[in-house]
Amino acid sequence: MENLRIIKNRLRTIDTIIKATNAMKMVSTVKLARINNKNKFSNTCSNILSNMLKKVLKEAIFLKDCDPNAWFMRKSGEALIIVLATDQGFCGSFAQNIINLANDAIRKNPNAYIETFGKKADSIKLHRNIINKFNIKDFAKSIADLVFDYILNKEVYEVFVISEEFKNVLVQKAKYSQIFPIEFDNESDEYTKIEGNIYNTLNDLLYEYLLKFFTGCITEHLFSELSARVMAMDNSVKNARNMLDELNVLYNRVRQAKITQELAEIVSSIECAR
Repeated sequence: MENLRIIKNRLRTIDTIIKATNAMKMVSTVKLARINNKNKFSNTCSNILSNMLKKVLKEAIFLKDCDPNAWFMRKSGEALIIVLATDQGFCGSFAQNIINLANDAIRKNPNAYIETFGKKADSIKLHRNIINKFNIKDFAKSIADLVFDYILNKEVYEVFVISEEFKNVLVQKAKYSQIFPIEFDNESDEYTKIEGNIYNTLNDLLYEYLLKFFTGCITEHLFSELSARVMAMDNSVKNARNMLDELNVLYNRVRQAKITQELAEIVSSIECAR
């Protein structure tokens, strides 16, 4: 039989775990509700800007004096892979799914530039620090600035983003998205006539497109992370409570056994004294 003191210590430890996991679940739930109410139209804005960018690109391609070194004329170059990971654990297989997909992408593009965000991505490459990742506007701007600089100054030809896709509260899936170059239908004659410097217009549209895309991408990624953490904490609380019930039963059995043993010793000593 186990010692009663040991069982008591285990009961106190599990009770502390339940309180801690419940607190983490509540915090994640509150953040989840806040993120759900933010940036609902980011994906719509990103799609609109993407369509505008495609139409302006068509006019640029039709111009005879296009600069062959411009980003929309490149035919080759290095790839850039952006990895959105997480700073914290306690969210099931969320972080590991991102890492596995990122490692697969790196094996396919060994010469690619790699930029990671989140401490859990340190196994791939040292991550860039984000002061407050839940300030989605600033977070998106920092990544958009980085990608825009890569495209203009390092002549990146392809840009891929690895993040988490939200399916439902129970299911989140790591996804691998290509956001650059901008693809459009060459066979269509529809394009937009732009007055002024078309290169400046293209650069402005590209930056705004990146900004809106990453705003929506980060929102979905954080929403998926918090959903995974809420479910992980909920399962942890359920498992801890089951352990607590089992230990309470064990504690009562051990205590009853000790009482029975003491009674047996008292009765035995009385019988021997007669």
